[in-house]
Amino acid sequence: MKLSSLFGKTVQSANSSVSGYLVSVSVLQNKIAYLTCVDGDEKKFFVDIDSVICLNERIIFSNLATVLKRCDTVRLGKPCYLYDGKFMGYLTDFEVKGATLKYAVVGNRKFCVDDLCFGDAVIINKEARLKCAVKKGDKILFKKGEKLSPQLMQSAKLNGEYIQTHLKSL
Repeated sequence: MKLSSLFGKTVQSANSSVSGYLVSVSVLQNKIAYLTCVDGDEKKFFVDIDSVICLNERIIFSNLATVLKRCDTVRLGKPCYLYDGKFMGYLTDFEVKGATLKYAVVGNRKFCVDDLCFGDAVIINKEARLKCAVKKGDKILFKKGEKLSPQLMQSAKLNGEYIQTHLKSL
């Protein structure tokens, strides 16, 4: 699910006593913690993600959040740079699985949220990863997704699979 698809959705309590629409999402350690909503009079109210019952055409929840933890508000449109300073584009969306942010969408590219550092701008600490497992005979030396660290490359060199390891990271 795309995070941007939630913005502007109708939000309603299960007993229909509170209703409004979603204006913002707060995140704690890459997990959605709260939904910030406003009612018809533009008064803010907060919904704890754990009290959300239904997340379809409408967002139905059981209880309002009473205690708010310190969270970061998700802001789309931030500039994104690689760790070396190269401009990559603007943060346009997030892909969400369950209530966890998995990937950030920057232009037409996706980056794992774990590789990002958020502030006024987004820094992408993208390290090369193996696109598939590195094998020597029947033995798997390195698993798909492992980061290409100096230690991993040294181990690949010792096992005689340096070039194979490098090529499988491209």
